[in-house]
Amino acid sequence: KLAEKSFDGTVSVTVHIEKEAEKDITLKNSQIAVSGIPDGYKAELVSADDSYQAAFTGLAADVSQLSADNIKASADLDAYMKDNSLEQLTEGTYQGVPVTFTYGVKPAGSISLRDPVTVKLKITKNGDQDGQ
Repeated sequence: KLAEKSFDGTVSVTVHIEKEAEKDITLKNSQIAVSGIPDGYKAELVSADDSYQAAFTGLAADVSQLSADNIKASADLDAYMKDNSLEQLTEGTYQGVPVTFTYGVKPAGSISLRDPVTVKLKITKNGDQDGQ
């Protein structure tokens, strides 16, 4: 027997919903790694003020734990090449390289990036000084 005869099919449920919190974090260029650099080349982040802003959202308890020290950021040249149908990179400046993030807080499941973060990279051959 699944229910009492007097059960009318109505169930009352109380759900507590927490308001989403947001936190802006400034990451210095030196805190953003670059992955997918072709052999024989080096990559340098280029920005006007040597930093990038990232806005994170999630449960207040999770987002409050975020800091520039417990976030790992990586500019992904492989993803940039795939998104732009490039077979190989050459020396030059590339704008719009996507940055991915991992969070060193638990639980990190509620945390997300509000808007995509992209960076500008200068690609040069190893040993070159300013492309010369």
